[in-house]
Amino acid sequence: MSTSNERPVTEEERTSAQRVADAINLHVSALAAEQGERSTPGYVALILGDGRPADPTNPLYDSRADATRHHKYTPGVFFIKVGRETMPLNEALIVLQMHRMAYKRGIVFTEEELITPQLTELMSPFIPRTLRGIN
Repeated sequence: MSTSNERPVTEEERTSAQRVADAINLHVSALAAEQGERSTPGYVALILGDGRPADPTNPLYDSRADATRHHKYTPGVFFIKVGRETMPLNEALIVLQMHRMAYKRGIVFTEEELITPQLTELMSPFIPRTLRGIN
């Protein structure tokens, strides 16, 4: 019997994660070009199904509450904080997988942050297939 961490990362997962990373990195680059004019991080709203921005103009919201308010009735949206660091593909893939897993179980993160486990043993369902999938 095969477990979920033995399943390879699909092309759809890789493509969706690349869209997530691109959306975040676009804002990181824009904020860097502004040379620190923004003192607080912002949030982007992304579609869980394909990683695309929930709003075609891809705005950066001032707070999670603003992002949630704008997408209150949009199903399958998740929010990611944009800071000063870019998001590599493997991180985007793990964040996307965790949000999809939570959503599948009926959990929608609107006002609270998704806490990503830092301990390797808590990440074990994601690490092997994620690393195999992006190499």
